[in-house]
Amino acid sequence: ERPTFWEPPRLWREVSREVAKDYPDVELEFMYVDNAAMQIIQKPSAFDVLVTENMFGDILSDAASVLPGSLGLMPSASL
Repeated sequence: ERPTFWEPPRLWREVSREVAKDYPDVELEFMYVDNAAMQIIQKPSAFDVLVTENMFGDILSDAASVLPGSLGLMPSASL
């Protein structure tokens, strides 16, 4: 997300921080999608759960799917 020029990420951060107060045992961290994609490839075990909006979720799930080799390797699965 790039909160410097786009309004929705500001609301996303505000709501996330508010909800996080109810879960003090859960670590909340914000990062840009390009950095998250790089980190997911380098050290996937650092992530238990990712919460993001749809477009960035698509980007990150595509990046993460190359780790087990699932993206594009099973074209018959989309019957």
